[in-house]
Amino acid sequence: MKLRSILLIVWALFALLSHAYGEIRFCPKEMTLDGSCPLGTSGESCFLEFLNRLGASAMPMNCSCKDDPSHNKRQCTCNVVCNT
Repeated sequence: MKLRSILLIVWALFALLSHAYGEIRFCPKEMTLDGSCPLGTSGESCFLEFLNRLGASAMPMNCSCKDDPSHNKRQCTCNVVCNT
């Protein structure tokens, strides 16, 4: 009886919390930075730049880097948690 009550409470808390927090939504975000994309990093430099500027709560992922050699700039794009 006691075990059943504990399991019921744990299940109810889990159900309540899973609805309260829901799924995390990611949105694309761009940054224009000085310099060119480092060779062989495949977006790692952009990931680190987003992490440094927005913090870990932004959870950057799927980052890419695109050079703009005419202006000595690079375009970084990452998916981050929306509204950060």
